[in-house]
Amino acid sequence: SRLVGATACPGGIRIFAALLVACGATPAAAASDQELAQSDRIAELERKAGDAFLAEAAAVEGAERSDSGVVRQVLRPGDGASPGPDDRVRVHYHGTLRDGTVFDSSVNRGQPAAFPLNRVVPCWTEALQKMKTGEKARITCPASTAYGDRGSPPLIKPGAALAFEVELLEILQEPKEQATGAP
Repeated sequence: SRLVGATACPGGIRIFAALLVACGATPAAAASDQELAQSDRIAELERKAGDAFLAEAAAVEGAERSDSGVVRQVLRPGDGASPGPDDRVRVHYHGTLRDGTVFDSSVNRGQPAAFPLNRVVPCWTEALQKMKTGEKARITCPASTAYGDRGSPPLIKPGAALAFEVELLEILQEPKEQATGAP
């Protein structure tokens, strides 16, 4: 089993890994704890770099930073309705890492995506509720509102801040039988 607080002291993972091996655990189990420690270090470095990335995004004229740290900059205003937290939406988006590397893009696929706002990263749930249909915005997400310290390997590192350009195309209407829960 893995000791939850092993990363609390310097060298704790190495000591714990050595104890695992001494107590009969395989070196692979010890290595996974070492990998966990490395992941923690990566997350810490990414969070620090992400703080600067978010500050830069928030400094852009017209950008708004929420209490959660999400930064939204309207690139093109919309004039339609805003979705609620349980609505399904259709969007075009382009997701990038701090260095501009694209990790996901409906734009590149040439097909908008549809999904419920309560089934995406918290950054999207928060930011899209502030958008109006037809709006295009740049959304910069701290790790805590994106993939957190687990990341989404192989492209999104633990602790990574992310940026998205999102165009809210429409709020989708659910068929009545789905909306009421009928079969």
